[in-house]
Amino acid sequence: MKVDITNVKKIDTAAIQMLIAAKRECQECGKSLSFMTSEEVDRVLLLMGIQL
Repeated sequence: MKVDITNVKKIDTAAIQMLIAAKRECQECGKSLSFMTSEEVDRVLLLMGIQL
């Protein structure tokens, strides 16, 4: 499954935690989950050292 969040311009740690939890839950069920992100979100994830 691919989730498009390219229109997201701001993201906080709660939202990032939710994305990580959703990806982890999918992996535990043998499913794949990926995200199409905006440059702004990519920048925040990079600063936090997180790779979705």
